[in-house]
Amino acid sequence: MRNAAVSRDRIEKAQIRLENISRARENEAQKGTADANSSPEFGSEEGSEITNRSIRMLCKALLTDVTTRETFTEHPVPEYFEFLGETELLTKIWRASIDPSSPASVNAFIGTLHPIEQNHALRMMMEEGANITPELATECLKKLKKLSVQNQIAGIKAKLGAPNLPPEAVLLLNKQLLDLRGQLHDR
Repeated sequence: MRNAAVSRDRIEKAQIRLENISRARENEAQKGTADANSSPEFGSEEGSEITNRSIRMLCKALLTDVTTRETFTEHPVPEYFEFLGETELLTKIWRASIDPSSPASVNAFIGTLHPIEQNHALRMMMEEGANITPELATECLKKLKKLSVQNQIAGIKAKLGAPNLPPEAVLLLNKQLLDLRGQLHDR
């Protein structure tokens, strides 16, 4: 139950961050002269840094490595990203038309991002670490998929703890739980 609550809190915080970013963008559009960096939604927000290492590595890979980008972006963004926090920027990078071999192309894309996202992207590109390869990116995706399944399991466990749950809902949730646990053990 504690893991379910922690996962739910993490997802809720990510959703709040996304809502704050959307709200700030709307305010900028309405005011025309609003400075996003001084907006209270951004400047004082706790935890606005992308903390998941796999997400940071994938962002860097898709921005800097041609082979990795070609290998992964020929496929749609994985659906399981919706059960993970901190994937908004990764999704944007995944969907963008970028040529990692052209600094102008990467810089043009980064210029279209919100200032906070620009800052994150630039920091991730500068991070020291392992050489990015398609194999390493594949490992990152596997870790994210496992985390997504764990988050879904935690969410279902939290729902199962609800009072007065109809028997058919319990049955359905238990079936989903078994399916998800099977996905964890199929690795």
